[in-house]
Amino acid sequence: MKRRSFLGLVKPTLEYTTLAALSSIPLKKVPASKTATFMVPGTMEGTDLLALKVGDEVKAGQALAPIADSDDYAISTIAGKVTALEPFTDAHSNAFIAVTVEAADDQEWADSLGSDPDLAAVAANLQNGPGALCLKPVLDPETNINTILVLGMDQDLMTTAVQYAVKTRGAYLAKGIETLKKITGVSEIILVVPSDLTGNVQGCKCTIKEVGASYPSANPKLVMHNIVGKTVPAGKTLEDMGVLCLSAEAVAALGESCETGKPCVNKIVTLVAKDGEALNVQVPVGTPIQDVLDVKRIALNDGDRLILGGPMTGVATYSTSLPVLPGTDAIMVQDGAKLPEIEDASCVNCGECIKVCPAKVPVNMLVRFLENQLYVDAAEKYDLLSCVDCGFCSFVCPARIPIYQYIGLAKFELSRMAPEAE
Repeated sequence: MKRRSFLGLVKPTLEYTTLAALSSIPLKKVPASKTATFMVPGTMEGTDLLALKVGDEVKAGQALAPIADSDDYAISTIAGKVTALEPFTDAHSNAFIAVTVEAADDQEWADSLGSDPDLAAVAANLQNGPGALCLKPVLDPETNINTILVLGMDQDLMTTAVQYAVKTRGAYLAKGIETLKKITGVSEIILVVPSDLTGNVQGCKCTIKEVGASYPSANPKLVMHNIVGKTVPAGKTLEDMGVLCLSAEAVAALGESCETGKPCVNKIVTLVAKDGEALNVQVPVGTPIQDVLDVKRIALNDGDRLILGGPMTGVATYSTSLPVLPGTDAIMVQDGAKLPEIEDASCVNCGECIKVCPAKVPVNMLVRFLENQLYVDAAEKYDLLSCVDCGFCSFVCPARIPIYQYIGLAKFELSRMAPEAE
């Protein structure tokens, strides 16, 4: 929902979608596919080091670690046989090994973890589940994590997957928070939820805070500033501030795994069709995107846009055979005939981007440096690294400049320069 002042003097407001808009739509369950693909960080270089081979038998819930002596793995959501190990590079140039498993007739599960796993067991078996649980900062002796921030609000518009997990998995969420306290030793856990879901989390033994309905108030760095009361400096992360940020769905999945003794394998995903109608589906991680689109019989035509994520910060992808990932909160399809064209136009200096920027970045000046690939100057002079990546600037730009994408490219190039400078 968008609101704008009649006089145009007040910045426009975007509001998050809430579960109230989807209350009449039940959760659709997507069955496990005959094949599933799992992305494990790493490269295929030095194949003699691969601990996982084509033809290996795997069990449902088993940690798939193709690289020997590596802490990176994916959780297999089906039992079957490994049919392929292939290199894959995502839109941010991160390298992965794509492990494809063909389902067996007998779906055998890996050995039970028990109801009371310790930190080592969770780290070795339950990371990278639905919601993308990551405890590496806790395991890093150089990182002093003293607070865990659990986000119970979706970070993009038109998505309600995380909210659905909070509303329907409150008991598992409470169990997950209890488990986190026990295995990490971190006593300060802050759960942030929208006002209409506070009644669903009263059983959680932690500090509960409300987040506003205006976008992008659920952005982790803005939550840190506005709710936690700590400002994340430019170029720093929440971990640098001693805070580990986790999705409420990831914590609920941890709680379910501890309750049942088996890794949780089902991800909640908001599916948004071309007409904007949305519904939540439950799908095993690793399932091809096409299986999710088939729930609403969505057909892709030339020019249509397939997006992983929401409309503000989602990433367009090229194939429906790619899998649902642990962090896939939404799958969105936009009608190519109705898409506004991105233009290679010059900034008209209207100032709309400056009005909406939550980090007060001088975007009109910043974009000039980014267009000319002056990334170091952009960071040093015009607050590039203060950007919180909300995409609001691109949304309001009348010149249709892809500012959000320019910023993402600039941050990526700067990250590549950093190791070279050392």
